[in-house]
Amino acid sequence: MPRSSRPSGIRLRPSLALSLRLGHRFMRNRSLAASSWLLAAIAATVVAAYILMSAYTLTGEQVVERDLGRFEFTANLSRVTSLAPQDAGLVRTIEAAALAGGASEAMVLLISVDDIRPAQANPPRTWYFETDWSRAPFPGRYVLLAGRWPERPGEVTVARTRRGALASPGDILPVLAGHEQFQVVGLVDDRYGDYHEILAAPGTFGTIGEAALQAFPRVSAVPVLYWEGGERQRVIDSVSAELAQELELPAGEVAHTLAEVTQDRAQVRSAAPRSWVERLPGSYTVPSLLLPALASLAVFALGQRRLRRSGRLLVALGLSPARAALALGVAVSGWILVALVAGLALGVGIGLAGRLVIEEFELRAQELSPFPSLIDPVARLAVGAVAACVAGTALSWLALGEQPPIQDPAAYQGQPETSRRRRHLANVRHGLAVLVACVSIVLVSRLDRVEEAMVLAGTVAATVLLLVPEALEWALPLFPRQDPRLRLARRNLEHERARGAVTVTVLAAVLGLSLGYLGLIETLIATNEQQRIPPVAPGQLLVSGGPSAGIPAVVRDRLGGYDPPVHLRYLGEQGILVMMRHDLGIILVLDTVDDVGRLLGRSLTAEEAALLAGGGMLAWDGEESGERTLVYDEREVRLRALAVRIYPGWRHSHNGVMLAATAERLGLPVSDGGLLFTGIPNTEAQAARQAVLDAGLDPSQVRIYERRELIVPQALFAGAAGLMLVVLLGSIALSRAQVATMRRYLGSLIAVGLSPGWARQVVMAQNAFLLAVSTILALVMAIPTVVITAWRMPDFVLSLPWPAIGMAIAACYLAVLLATVLACRELRASDRSAL
Repeated sequence: MPRSSRPSGIRLRPSLALSLRLGHRFMRNRSLAASSWLLAAIAATVVAAYILMSAYTLTGEQVVERDLGRFEFTANLSRVTSLAPQDAGLVRTIEAAALAGGASEAMVLLISVDDIRPAQANPPRTWYFETDWSRAPFPGRYVLLAGRWPERPGEVTVARTRRGALASPGDILPVLAGHEQFQVVGLVDDRYGDYHEILAAPGTFGTIGEAALQAFPRVSAVPVLYWEGGERQRVIDSVSAELAQELELPAGEVAHTLAEVTQDRAQVRSAAPRSWVERLPGSYTVPSLLLPALASLAVFALGQRRLRRSGRLLVALGLSPARAALALGVAVSGWILVALVAGLALGVGIGLAGRLVIEEFELRAQELSPFPSLIDPVARLAVGAVAACVAGTALSWLALGEQPPIQDPAAYQGQPETSRRRRHLANVRHGLAVLVACVSIVLVSRLDRVEEAMVLAGTVAATVLLLVPEALEWALPLFPRQDPRLRLARRNLEHERARGAVTVTVLAAVLGLSLGYLGLIETLIATNEQQRIPPVAPGQLLVSGGPSAGIPAVVRDRLGGYDPPVHLRYLGEQGILVMMRHDLGIILVLDTVDDVGRLLGRSLTAEEAALLAGGGMLAWDGEESGERTLVYDEREVRLRALAVRIYPGWRHSHNGVMLAATAERLGLPVSDGGLLFTGIPNTEAQAARQAVLDAGLDPSQVRIYERRELIVPQALFAGAAGLMLVVLLGSIALSRAQVATMRRYLGSLIAVGLSPGWARQVVMAQNAFLLAVSTILALVMAIPTVVITAWRMPDFVLSLPWPAIGMAIAACYLAVLLATVLACRELRASDRSAL
């Protein structure tokens, strides 16, 4: 075939092979290799974060093992009935009905939370489970550590927690203020829980005596039915018919409810909780989308001058701009691929080590999930890297196509270049920044979840990062110039603004995302603490409404030396409350103005006292002073109100207070609400509660100021640790890449007579300046997001962890300093000709 008639594709192959060979040769560039390790560091932390965050989320199979055990179906009957001890015989009736409906095996588990607790003044949260444990209903959940399973009524096995166990095998466990005594016969480990559990033998709940029920009249348990075998609907029909007859309820209603609450293994599996990776997008999702692409682009940008010089040389030798750009792209992409593989391997190692530490030191009481599939992080890393490689190669092609080849490829470009391409790129950046800012505004208007706040942090970060070149342009005039070394650092940065912009972008991204996550998590923790505040203020003791007979007398006797209690009442009767039209909440009724002052913890102002005496009310419902409308039994009552501040614990379920005379004049019903003691030291309050327990009564009806420990999910700290690892490894890798990129320039300084120490100080001054700019931008990215979240989300408490933020910034500075010093140790004059 004549040469001219060959397909054009065949003629392209030699040039393509040449581009690949040239790209392979350009991969020998040391600075390019050093720059790629930034991507390796980020890839490693992304993969490690994914592995560790996934470890804290149970899989569907684990949820089935925890909630269903070896059974096929379960039905929680709490919507149908709850059982008192005297109704415990219904357990056998339910099991018999399930067997009659065709089930091959049936079991009822009684569950009671915080009703049957140890005889302590401040007992821990305790779960009570009762069933036939000899049948091993949950073989994958409970592991017997000592003793045996309970067999006879009154025998129990207790669970071990990280805080210890309620008792040891052979001990007597007093519960319900000592009215009942359980014989502890075993100790178990709950692989899926870290709370106190009492696993009781069948019939134990029904043996609770009359004395205990008089002191604890609200003791109850919820039956949960488990079964396997048989047709699902037949079992439901049989059980619902029996329950309807026993409880005297409509059969159709019971059958409908039972059908709704029945779940099989597939339904339980599908109801597994969302992964922490999904619930905390700020710890993995946002960084995994943003940072790998930034790091890949940084590999192109850090070696921009050298790559451009090499590309011009290739064009000058006759290679087309497209083929020259392809050769450069192959070189960079090769190192990016190496970095991704190395980062993936390192990330897997870090993740495995982290899981080993968690298991070895029992940092998590529950079972870890199996090692996850790495398809998601690998796909995210690959997409970011491929997109960056395509974009970087395309930009190199445009740059080589616009500019004429230079005669001396090694010539130093003394002035920053400006071109139409740069202006177009700036316009594109500005357009994208405006677009992402608009997305942020939309997110702010719809912000109502923590996940959305973390996505908002990502969009704010993207907006700021798109404007980094302008921020650096603004900051450069502030670079000090008093010292010759500072002037050299500034002059070099002015000529290589692209490298400086990339450095600031990456540092600001890794630091800003970390600081934003820390701020959001601290705000979330503070909000949860605010919602868990004690029900009464310091110095107050409340004997709650409807106490067991004898509790008020015991407390009065113990606190006889203090002021008489305030008699609390509330608007309403027979369970029907008088409410404000705009909000739910109890309206308190007190006898005198002085009583109201004791409730608020201060003396009333003259205006407040006059308003109460004149038939008004004080409100803390979040509204301004003015008129309030009370609604009761289709009646509406309007009265004047003043907005006041009160201890937050009272705001959770109460909205205001009025005098008893006002309620009587308005014809509103009033019911008893308990006794409030004020001015009580904490030691006396604890002693009063202990006195109630010693009298064989329920100490939980005596409410005092005591803070419960807030249990923060460990996944939150794992996410923070992962982001801090990104900061440290990213800062170290970027600092070393900076030195490698500047090695020829620093070698030239040494060659003209400057000492290596001077050259090292030039690099350190430049890195310190870039890090300072990055820190400011990181704070701009992080702080407003937290403030906006606290402003937009209801009941969110703004809390910025300044000590943690300061430590994160200090760690970043220290990492940059050490990495720069270590990378500069071997600077020499011969580096001016380094590859």
